[in-house]
Amino acid sequence: MSDISEVKQRLDIVAVASGYLPLQRSGRNFKALCPFHTEKTPSFYIFPEQQSWHCFGCGSGGDVLSLVMKKENLDFGAALRLLADKAGVTLTREKEKASQRQPIFELNQSAVEFYHRALLESPEAGIARSYLEKRGIGKQSIADFQLGYSPRSGRALTEHLRGKGGTAQDILAAGLARDEGKLDLFRGRLMFPIRDSQGRATGFGARELDGSQPKYLNSPQTAIFDKGGSLYGLDKALPAIRGKREAVVVEGYFDVIAAHQGEFKNVVASMGTAITPRQVALLKGATRSLVLALDADAAGNEAVLRGIQTARQALERTQLPVPDFLGASERLQAEIKVALLPQGQDPDEVINRSPQEWERLVASALPLMDYLFQTAMAGVDLSRPQVASMVVNKLLPYIREVEGPVERELYLGKLSRLTGVSERTLMQQAALLGRASRAGASPADTAFTWRDPLEEYCLYLLFHYAPQAGETSPALFLGTENRELLGQWLASGSLDAMRAGLEPALAEHLDEILGLEERPLPPNPYERAQRYRQGVASAMPLSPREAEQALAQCLSRLQERSLRHLIQAGADLEAEGSSLAAAQNLKQLFHQRTPAHKEADLHE
Repeated sequence: MSDISEVKQRLDIVAVASGYLPLQRSGRNFKALCPFHTEKTPSFYIFPEQQSWHCFGCGSGGDVLSLVMKKENLDFGAALRLLADKAGVTLTREKEKASQRQPIFELNQSAVEFYHRALLESPEAGIARSYLEKRGIGKQSIADFQLGYSPRSGRALTEHLRGKGGTAQDILAAGLARDEGKLDLFRGRLMFPIRDSQGRATGFGARELDGSQPKYLNSPQTAIFDKGGSLYGLDKALPAIRGKREAVVVEGYFDVIAAHQGEFKNVVASMGTAITPRQVALLKGATRSLVLALDADAAGNEAVLRGIQTARQALERTQLPVPDFLGASERLQAEIKVALLPQGQDPDEVINRSPQEWERLVASALPLMDYLFQTAMAGVDLSRPQVASMVVNKLLPYIREVEGPVERELYLGKLSRLTGVSERTLMQQAALLGRASRAGASPADTAFTWRDPLEEYCLYLLFHYAPQAGETSPALFLGTENRELLGQWLASGSLDAMRAGLEPALAEHLDEILGLEERPLPPNPYERAQRYRQGVASAMPLSPREAEQALAQCLSRLQERSLRHLIQAGADLEAEGSSLAAAQNLKQLFHQRTPAHKEADLHE
């Protein structure tokens, strides 16, 4: 997660604004006299659900960052630092990080080559070569994954890296040595290079070959490596994940290698840990479908269930205009399935023994709800009221988020039959859970807190395809970071000129936007924008004509969305007895939309 996203995710705009203004409750919203112009009747409104603000008098508005920038008369960087202190976020200095990262990437790549050559040529690596043969790993896979061996001497790698100009400080920073950079961290182990999505070596996993402990040793956290934010095999798996629209997540290095060797190339590994939100985020851009391959012994235990819950929370969601009949206010726009392995067998064992069985296990993976029903009902006495109540409370929150209405009703009926609780009672309980959830939800749980895919896709089109800075208004963008990038791009006239003066956090955000070309988008320009809004992905360059159409449609959607939001706000104010002229004028403006706006409505 970027610095900007983390700061915005941790803060509540109401809490921040109340430090500047005496807010009054106004239905779902808050109002105050605008601090930016003179007025006698409050026209400054805070909208907690959207984590935004707007003044119906002077027309100003935005998010929490723009509010602080305007109130404190600060630039973007200063406002971000102020809010980061308030949120308890330590900002990463991207310029400093960049200078720290490059030597580490280079040292890691040198280490990959050194370890790989040692595996292939060193006499003492015979034990590693024999072990790989025993595990069924062929020469091509050894080369493809650049597996290696770390010599037992304890100084071979550090001496090699110093001979190539590496300093003790950089070798330590790369996590390749200890004792002030004098002693190799990895000794006498089988080495697995861990790479990011771009194929750059960020760290290593190392397996013992002589019974020593720990069995597996990973690189320590560095400026470029974080085990909880990495997936083994991701760089090789991404094309297949995009093609199949599905990612299979296993636990171990050998599981991934065996799968790819068996032509099951959409497989990645969480490296022995329960899947984390950052790992899910790495996959979100490429697929909405995850299959978790679980050991039968582990299935149903608390760690596994926590991992599944983590995956669900990190996946794409859609906010509902109003809560549904079960009290749900959002839908999970993703599919999670669970493939249960044969008792006592790892994925690589299944694949090596029978690729057909592995294919069948993945194809017949249980939908998440079926898996949760199975684990919740296992070994419990549903005739006991307390147990039935516990099962209901465990499963209802999941049922509320099932995307399809038919599936939701079927699962509700199934829960009713199994527990003996009527569907009517279950619906009432679900509604209670929904109200409690919304009452206790933090701003970080809302959909509008920190990222706006439509705005980012619009900027992506502008930066990649607009021949020169156009007349697009930054006011169309709610996200302050997006406004800032557009404003600076318009002022500088080129990406290179803009980048030179960017704050580190904005430079990071720009890199995220420029990297959107990796997202698979359908041929139709409007569908491209819609699919990106849903978090679907692929690399598919646009023609100049397509880019022009897509940009026009994205800008039209931004204008339409802005109007809809303000009109809804105006309607809320009218319902509360407000007579703001600005709110009335917005209705007239909405009905005077351009033909492009009205045509775009057909796609809603």
